[in-house]
Amino acid sequence: MFRIGLAAFALCVATLANAGDFRVADARLRASYPPEGSGAYAIVAVGDRVAFSQGYGQANVELHVPLQADSVVRIASLTKQFTSVAILRLVEERKLSLEEPLRDAWRQCPAPWREISLRQLLSHTSGITDDLAPLLAQLKTDLTVDQLLAIYADRPLLTKPGAAWRYSNVNYWILGKVIEIASGTPYADFVARRVLVPRMKQTRYGSHDDLIGGRAAGYEAGPDGQLRNARYFSATLGFSAGGFLSTPRDMAVWYAAMAHGEIISRESIALALTPTRTNDGKATHYGLGWYVENLDGEPVAHHGGSTFGFESYVFWAPSRGIFAGVFKNRSDDQGEPVEDARALLVAVRAR
Repeated sequence: MFRIGLAAFALCVATLANAGDFRVADARLRASYPPEGSGAYAIVAVGDRVAFSQGYGQANVELHVPLQADSVVRIASLTKQFTSVAILRLVEERKLSLEEPLRDAWRQCPAPWREISLRQLLSHTSGITDDLAPLLAQLKTDLTVDQLLAIYADRPLLTKPGAAWRYSNVNYWILGKVIEIASGTPYADFVARRVLVPRMKQTRYGSHDDLIGGRAAGYEAGPDGQLRNARYFSATLGFSAGGFLSTPRDMAVWYAAMAHGEIISRESIALALTPTRTNDGKATHYGLGWYVENLDGEPVAHHGGSTFGFESYVFWAPSRGIFAGVFKNRSDDQGEPVEDARALLVAVRAR
């Protein structure tokens, strides 16, 4: 049994027989992920219970191990939400300020970044490049955070800070560095201790070398369209923009804890889910770590994660405690399972 907030309750899994509202989404997923191929896991949580939880396909095709709620997958850019919440915790503790320039939070930061605020890093309005080509050229190289950031340190900004929205992993690598400076703790340790909750038994920073129980294999589509094992890359490259592993069940637990105000305050959550504005007053479609939109008057946050062998997408409506996510252990031309996750959200909102 999991405990969420101050009240104890069980996360009860509804069977498909009692989940008629999800039949359309279930049929869509079954068609996309055949039983003997790589898979996807779909999960929906509402308040104190899991309303839908179903795996499709295999966590390990070679060993015929089905994908399950506790299968460990790379969540890639869903890591950014952990990083955002880590920054907001430090803001609540007055160790950081969203408006402070990076030169104050990191006194030795590269000159082009000195005037960028933490808010602009969180909201992808910093003006920093999104070019991953220099990193892709050394995928197998283990890098420290300083070596990772040094790759981009001399790049000029594409726009003035705050002038435009442009998604960039570099923003979140810098935030990981800031977290380490402000907390005096390695990034992964700070997230594990201050951002995750104890009920998340299988969420951790990624490692190629460690033995990790329940880890799903990742797959890619080869040039001939046939399934193949995902290519190797250094686990150090994700860092605070994409370095964590988790499970579908753990992610549902985390979002439930967030909705109950266990990790950061509801005021901080509201701030994170408010679309930011560029310097000329135009609203973006991004808050502080999440894409945000309004569905029938209800604020909904969403985000995806993509890396070699894994793709995911989640929706979160905190006002009703709704979480819907789909986690694939395959990267392919279909991309992140946005529409699969959206179909789950539509189904649960219609109940």
